[in-house]
Amino acid sequence: MDIKEKNSKILNYKFNYTHNINKLFTSYKYNVDDTIIQSILKEW
Repeated sequence: MDIKEKNSKILNYKFNYTHNINKLFTSYKYNVDDTIIQSILKEW
């Protein structure tokens, strides 16, 4: 594996990793928001 290939693999890995982390946080955030909304609606 040459340097160029190695670098692109690392970049690709980093991108996928951050992308997955972002997806995780986004889904978590939406779940939390949804839970809060549900509890507010229940209170009403």
